[in-house]
Amino acid sequence: MNKHTVSTMGTTAVLFGILLLTLGGCAPKPQAEPVVTDKHTSMNALDVTGCYAPEGRKAKGLKFVALGKENAFTLRTAKGKKHQGTFRWEASGRTIRLVQQEKEVAHLFVGEGFVRLEGEGPGAGERLLLQPDATMCR
Repeated sequence: MNKHTVSTMGTTAVLFGILLLTLGGCAPKPQAEPVVTDKHTSMNALDVTGCYAPEGRKAKGLKFVALGKENAFTLRTAKGKKHQGTFRWEASGRTIRLVQQEKEVAHLFVGEGFVRLEGEGPGAGERLLLQPDATMCR
């Protein structure tokens, strides 16, 4: 090989490298996948009306909770105390607060086919299942 051939090969390699770098910068950049936020909440996806009672019917804190239309509720504790009033959805759309005469009676997480007593005290964490027969909520 003579000097001219080596020089031409070196120049060609450098030009080829520059060309690859230039074309690589022009390639379309992959688009990021759009983030889809699930807008479904208990409030907008579930019909919560009905009678909810503890699993196995053994009440720790609550005997039953009946959620009615127009956000009405009736609640009976395991000790027999009865509360009636309205419920208000939290901003998250996943929990409700049962209110009787502007005083909170209970705070419930609402799931599909159940509610769970939130907070502290008797029955905290207790799950109440939606009952097909609402006779026990009378």
